[in-house]
Amino acid sequence: WGWGDLSGDGGWTDGAAIVVSGSRDTTVAIWEVTPPPGGWGGPNSKVSFAKGGGLGQQPRRILFGHNDAVTCVAASAELDLVASGGADGAVLLHTLRTGRHLRTIRPANTSSSASSSSGAA
Repeated sequence: WGWGDLSGDGGWTDGAAIVVSGSRDTTVAIWEVTPPPGGWGGPNSKVSFAKGGGLGQQPRRILFGHNDAVTCVAASAELDLVASGGADGAVLLHTLRTGRHLRTIRPANTSSSASSSSGAA
């Protein structure tokens, strides 16, 4: 699994953080993490979900498009962008807020080096 952590406002609930994960099942999941009551604490505090808060039971969004395992993810709330890389060498770009597929970039040694799609995932 690859993990990317986004903190701050992304159109999610107040104070939530966003975690993006990639999977061997070829999907990318966007999760909302709710802080425990009282917030995350100071810089020397341990993060604990025992007092409440935590990862949602279901992802907020699941992104599709890879043909092989997702090996890395990165996301930016400011750019409204999720980038994911697969074992097949493809890099997919989706919007963070809506999950819309923006572009697939493939290695130069394949039949098409880059393609674009406006289809939603």
